[in-house]
Amino acid sequence: MQADYKWGHANRTVYRRLMNENRAQHMNAWLVRGGVMEGWSLGERAGEYTEDMLYAEIHERIPIFEDVLLSHRIRTDFRWVGQAPQFSYRIRYRAMVEREFPVGSSSLVPYVNVEAYWDSRYLTFNRVRLIGGATVLWGPRFAYEGNITYQHDAEYATTNLYAVNIILHVFFE
Repeated sequence: MQADYKWGHANRTVYRRLMNENRAQHMNAWLVRGGVMEGWSLGERAGEYTEDMLYAEIHERIPIFEDVLLSHRIRTDFRWVGQAPQFSYRIRYRAMVEREFPVGSSSLVPYVNVEAYWDSRYLTFNRVRLIGGATVLWGPRFAYEGNITYQHDAEYATTNLYAVNIILHVFFE
């Protein structure tokens, strides 16, 4: 569960499609987001891993040439991990580049991002994640996203992780 608030105007104006309509919305330069997440392991390892998390993040969105959008995000995760939860926190920085291409009454938004994680449990930057993918608006309330992820994590048994992700976004007004 999360909540967003956006404000401010960028030096250049960027418009994005709004829920698959033929109108666009002005992209604000700043966005803050906060929320709560809960996670746990499934399958053979059910119950081995649990996590409760509060997070807060701030985004700055900067239009650059040819309607390309550069976004910076700084996020803090306050975490309680494990069966006997221990408190820790992470500070994450992400840079992302994206561009929207209108396709009929919909749009395609390819993107690439890189994110570094600093973790209080290890007192170091222990994880770097690279993601490339695209989002497609589909219908008035849905978007589909697919991406390929590479993650290097110095502190886990699986140092190099590769993943293919498919995500369904549902929009509420």
